[in-house]
Amino acid sequence: MASSTPSETVGAGQGAVSPAIEYRVGTASWLDQALIASGRFYPRSGMSAEDRLRWYARFFDCVEVNSSFYALPSPRNAARWAERTPPGFLFHIKAYSLMTGHHPRLDTLPPEVRLMLPENVSLRRRGEIDRARIPPEALDAVWQPWVEAATTPEWSVLRLHGRNLRGWRDQQAGLEPTVAEKYDYLYGPEELGDLAGRARRLHQRARRVAVTFNNNNEDFPTQNALDLKRLLGLEAPDLATVRASWRPARQRAARGPVATERGLWDEIDKLQERRE
Repeated sequence: MASSTPSETVGAGQGAVSPAIEYRVGTASWLDQALIASGRFYPRSGMSAEDRLRWYARFFDCVEVNSSFYALPSPRNAARWAERTPPGFLFHIKAYSLMTGHHPRLDTLPPEVRLMLPENVSLRRRGEIDRARIPPEALDAVWQPWVEAATTPEWSVLRLHGRNLRGWRDQQAGLEPTVAEKYDYLYGPEELGDLAGRARRLHQRARRVAVTFNNNNEDFPTQNALDLKRLLGLEAPDLATVRASWRPARQRAARGPVATERGLWDEIDKLQERRE
């Protein structure tokens, strides 16, 4: 049976490596609005962002950080995510829009990059900077910290957007469908069987395979991700059973320095949630 235990022991001494993971299966966000609104994955609508991430990590050992497409995550936020998940949990950082040929918003650029922009730089219709107006040295400044983290032959990635042709055609026609409208698709049992076969074939060419469900409407991604884990022989807890026994990870502390700091982080998470 394939294992979903951590593949590498972080901080356990130089060269400490545990058995390789064959598959990682998760979703493209733990804060997707349609997922929260569905009420079918998280046990309570009023959960804090911290409790949501801890809950998500009961079922999956990886997740994509979707918000990094819109703005680079801060080191402090990343550290808090790591504290809220088990050892070995993986965050797939979606590439920042400037790295992928898209047009970023001015307020998301790192300060050192903003200083390299020409004065009175023109903005596009929705407030983004035209990527063509950004100097090459500014692009290099964004890329350089990420060069060493580039993809290696050790990983294969299967990213699944669903098969909702109408949503894609609407976007091509300039209608600007919402995320839920564009990716509105639930894979059926036969399709999941085919996807499991594709993941196994990828594993013949790479040591590790990551599968991310980005069919973001309602609880479709978590449904499909849990079903695929079972097809691949991975541990997948029963959602109904775990929901029935859920309690908040912690009670809020009395007001004071620690409680104030936690409240600040909850506010940061809420901002992150709204951005997604």
